[in-house]
Amino acid sequence: SGTKLTAEQLKGLADTADYIFEYWYDKADGTQEQVKEGYTVTKDVTLEAKWKPRDQVQISFKVSGNTVELSSEPAEATIHYTTDGTEPKESWDEYANPIEISSKTTVKAYATKEGLKLSDVVEKTYLVVTFNANGGSEVASVNVVNGKTVSKPADPTKEGNVFIGWYADEECTKLYPF
Repeated sequence: SGTKLTAEQLKGLADTADYIFEYWYDKADGTQEQVKEGYTVTKDVTLEAKWKPRDQVQISFKVSGNTVELSSEPAEATIHYTTDGTEPKESWDEYANPIEISSKTTVKAYATKEGLKLSDVVEKTYLVVTFNANGGSEVASVNVVNGKTVSKPADPTKEGNVFIGWYADEECTKLYPF
């Protein structure tokens, strides 16, 4: 308990004729997020192998500032998406530019490429975290995937004051643990 997994312990499996090994994930946490070097083991855990078919288009999401960028493998695939949580259909928006996120948004997307199987429909819900510096220097809001941890921003400055931390309740009694 408390031991961190190393890169050697998280070494991948050999690819097969039909599948490519991507990474290990903890199925019990309800996501398929990659377990990375430094993952701390605190309980008995079974790590699952994430594989991708060689003949299927893959799609991924990347948060960049207040936008979400979609990409596919192969890059030449056509991505269709929605931002209201409904199932995407071929006649719906074709992805061309990053999607601006200004409030809770559920993005669903899939990709197509002639000669390959359709990608799975991938879904992510993004939330906006706003930092109120209460008269201090401005701190930009950030987007975060629902259920994930937000990174600590740079501390704001305010003349004649010392910044002691962020809080998430109106009574200022609980500092947010970064």
